[in-house]
Amino acid sequence: MVNQIVMVQYLGRDTVALSANPEGLPPATTIDAARAYFGDRADFYRDGGVRNGKPSTLIALAHNGTVTILRP
Repeated sequence: MVNQIVMVQYLGRDTVALSANPEGLPPATTIDAARAYFGDRADFYRDGGVRNGKPSTLIALAHNGTVTILRP
């Protein structure tokens, strides 16, 4: 979380990080898998080693403030 706060402060705006997989495909668990999915469409890659664990929670936030959990 600290790295995200530092990045927002550095950029001067909020950021969005999408899941490391195209819709319907399993999450990338290595930097090579992420590169295979996204190639040069990503601005940068950070190698955090092999990622094992539960995928991120996805939510939809409506203009009226309603939050819908899309993937717990």
